[in-house]
Amino acid sequence: MPSLRSILSLALAVALLLLTPVSAKSPPKGLQIGIKKRVPADECTQKSRAGDLLSMHYTGTLFADGSKFDSSLDRNQPFEFTLGTLRTPSVLWLAVAERMSRF
Repeated sequence: MPSLRSILSLALAVALLLLTPVSAKSPPKGLQIGIKKRVPADECTQKSRAGDLLSMHYTGTLFADGSKFDSSLDRNQPFEFTLGTLRTPSVLWLAVAERMSRF
């Protein structure tokens, strides 16, 4: 016959499992990039082109809980890259002042 201690331990474990929050969001199936802030075409006086040197700040957060794992703002040093290299094909069409977002 199980002891009172083992029954209470089991009841506590079950209660903790039932009270543990479960994320309502399902994880992304892949990386998705989009525009976070759109600049109207008539206000975009300068579009980025291949070969341009771009400088921008970023903040990386975890999907599960939104906690920050990296940010160029913390170092007060923007991320710089030359547009059109193999690492940056998805931002070729951005206008100056537009922002990108991962969904």
